[in-house]
Amino acid sequence: MRRMMLVLMIVAVVVATATAAGPAMAQTEDKAAARAAKKADRQAARAAKKAQKAAPADASAKKALPATGGIPAGTVALLGTGALIVGGGLVVRRAVRR
Repeated sequence: MRRMMLVLMIVAVVVATATAAGPAMAQTEDKAAARAAKKADRQAARAAKKAQKAAPADASAKKALPATGGIPAGTVALLGTGALIVGGGLVVRRAVRR
């Protein structure tokens, strides 16, 4: 029983590690997406210049809202991974003591 619980704990740690590290490893440079984003930025800059020329003077007095923060997805994944590891360790500890 102890060996089985130990193996399950090891598997849980490996799965948690793969789940947390997978998205980071999957990030690759996509040149087509980068080109499309650059083109969209240029078009947005042109549109902003046109809008600035056509906008009245008091519209420039409005302030832009600050960007919202939020919790990054990586932090949430690490929090879940930590909870799985701690929970698995408690289960193994309980099984070993019996």
